[in-house]
Amino acid sequence: MVLELAGRFDATQFDVRIITGRTVEPVCDLEAYTRRTGIPITVYPGLVRDIAPLRDLMACLFLIGQLIRIEPDVVHTHSSKAGILGRIAAAVSGVPVIVHAPHGHVFYGYFDRFTSWCFVWIERLIALITDRIFTLTELGKADHVALGVGPAAQFVAIPCGIDLGRFVHAEPEGAMLRQTLALRPEERMVLWVGRLVPIKGCEGFLRACARVVSRYPETRIFVVGDGPLAEELQTKTATLDLEKQVTFVGWRSDIPAWMWATDVFVLSSLN
Repeated sequence: MVLELAGRFDATQFDVRIITGRTVEPVCDLEAYTRRTGIPITVYPGLVRDIAPLRDLMACLFLIGQLIRIEPDVVHTHSSKAGILGRIAAAVSGVPVIVHAPHGHVFYGYFDRFTSWCFVWIERLIALITDRIFTLTELGKADHVALGVGPAAQFVAIPCGIDLGRFVHAEPEGAMLRQTLALRPEERMVLWVGRLVPIKGCEGFLRACARVVSRYPETRIFVVGDGPLAEELQTKTATLDLEKQVTFVGWRSDIPAWMWATDVFVLSSLN
């Protein structure tokens, strides 16, 4: 989403830079993206998703150095962890305008109650140095306001922009994929796509599949994605006696083709 947004700015009016941490899942060829768009991307491996106090401190100092050098007019941070460090760095560096996009939030469904409340309080404090917060939905805005993370006037709900062209024209690839998967006419395909982490609810999806298969044994189920729960979920599949019906595909870049190929797509996220 960040790459899509940055790449669509008018290059004659905006000088856009991207600073990112190390991603767990493959995203795209960042060097090819820079060659295509002219937008430089700085990758700092010490900026990671998990909480790591020493690395987080070093990442924040790195960001401060980068922002002092670049002297941006606006800093736009994304996601909770990078958003906290990035906004602190922007405030210390004297950036005039600081905006943040949480991409959802981590206030429930990710951590235990104590850790979740720690994030709430941190977000409340960091909101004091944030000019605007962009949520993806009105519900996300309501969650933030209800928990006291800034007043309602500080929030703007902006749905995520998606290039639908990738999906609209992928029907031939979807038909070819069904052939590759050797789906028989009587078989129905069910698709799940996402990171294999607790918040995505894949275990609940598999339990639902067990009930479906008991009535419709010709169902074929495909789980596309990777993550720390991969081995545990495969074990769960065996426990549910779904090994013949469920295939773990791993990470794929051709999601539009999978969307066209499937009969049913399931989104089971808990948050």
